[in-house]
Amino acid sequence: MEHKDELIKYRIQRSEKTLNEAKLAIDNNALSLAENIIYYAIFYIVSALAINLKTQHIITIYPFNRLIAIIRHQYNHLGCTVVLK
Repeated sequence: MEHKDELIKYRIQRSEKTLNEAKLAIDNNALSLAENIIYYAIFYIVSALAINLKTQHIITIYPFNRLIAIIRHQYNHLGCTVVLK
């Protein structure tokens, strides 16, 4: 149980650190880079949730990719482009 808690804590901390990196990219007008970094921040936090819920990676990745598709659709509807590499 302790290993699981440590892994969850690590993923949350990694997500927070990654979001701070995205903020730096935004401050430097590197918006495409910021989008890519935010993608990973979301991935880390969703991974922490999956570990907590005892789900497997493949089960986590499908809803995560669906979430990204929904975000892209909404931004495209508003006339924006979302590019995540």
